[in-house]
Amino acid sequence: MNPTWRSPRRTPGGPAPGAPARFDQVLARARADNRAALATYLPAGYPHQAHSLRILHRLAETTDVIELGWRYTFTERQSGRIAGDLQ
Repeated sequence: MNPTWRSPRRTPGGPAPGAPARFDQVLARARADNRAALATYLPAGYPHQAHSLRILHRLAETTDVIELGWRYTFTERQSGRIAGDLQ
């Protein structure tokens, strides 16, 4: 995982530059092919980094859109660590 994302000074926020235009292109291509576009979500690094990377590569072969995000559930121990990191 890119260590810069762990820095409290630089956190990811919002879509990548040009993402809305690329998304429109994906939808237009699917519409032209008379099919639905498949969008998937992958929690980055879950259950562990190597497995997540293998899943990401497989999704890149089969889906139209991949959204990467952070896990949305944390154990009490992890959330306490994160809360401590932010103070």
